[in-house]
Amino acid sequence: MTLRGWRIDRVPAKPVRIAEDGRISVPLWLLSDGVYHSDLDLRLSPAEAEALHAQLTLALGVTGNR
Repeated sequence: MTLRGWRIDRVPAKPVRIAEDGRISVPLWLLSDGVYHSDLDLRLSPAEAEALHAQLTLALGVTGNR
C-alpha cells in the first residue's frame, strides 16, 4: 500500500539535538506520495519540548494500558 499525499516523518538516522540558539531541533523528512521531497527541522523552545514530552509520555501510557 502506498500512502498518498503529503507526509512528514522523523529522520531515523539523525538524533534530536540542541541547536546553537538553544532550541530543540528535530530532523524531519517531507514526502509527497511516499517520495522524498525535502529535509525539515521542527524547532522547539525548551518549554515547548517539555510540553511535547509530557504529552507523548501521557499518550504512551494510555496506549500501554490498552
